[in-house]
Amino acid sequence: MSSWVDNQRQEAFLLWRRYLAMGLHFKPGSGFDYGLYSGATNATPAGFSRRPKEEIAKFIRLKNRLKSKGWSDDEFLFANARYENLYVDKLLHDDAMWLYKEWKEVWGSEEAFEGSVKHLLEKIDTGCFGSVGEIVRSALSHNDQKWYELIAWLLQKNSNDVTGVRMEVEGNELFKIHLNRSIKIQKLYSYLCII
Repeated sequence: MSSWVDNQRQEAFLLWRRYLAMGLHFKPGSGFDYGLYSGATNATPAGFSRRPKEEIAKFIRLKNRLKSKGWSDDEFLFANARYENLYVDKLLHDDAMWLYKEWKEVWGSEEAFEGSVKHLLEKIDTGCFGSVGEIVRSALSHNDQKWYELIAWLLQKNSNDVTGVRMEVEGNELFKIHLNRSIKIQKLYSYLCII
């Protein structure tokens, strides 16, 4: 019995560590790169054990729920973080499960991602733009998170243009915030081998 409990706590700890890493990745101003460190942080099992018992229990429940569905921890955490739903209490609700299933269907594979991006590209009149930066700026001007994947895809496919894109949005703080979030999202899609 003790080994089963130890195993549950170990799996919950690993999920907690990835949860912390995902939070650091998306924290504004943070230079932490989830993909670079493969979701690892310097969090320790001893630190996890010092967490309130209720919190530990939540991570055990979440891990067991993800495991029972055969879902990837990385993908589930990313899908929820992508939509700013990265709070353990929210992750335990059915809404988080639904959000993940929706994300998986639309963005969770290379084929689905390409199809969804092409659909978004059709909504922007790319014929009047001369550069990737101009297309990105047009997407940013919508001030809507639904364009993040398009921006991420454009930056992934045109990595030489990232500096130019950053320069084109330099004077607009809102654009910079959205661009930085898109870049963080792009890094995770790349880490998950989707783009």
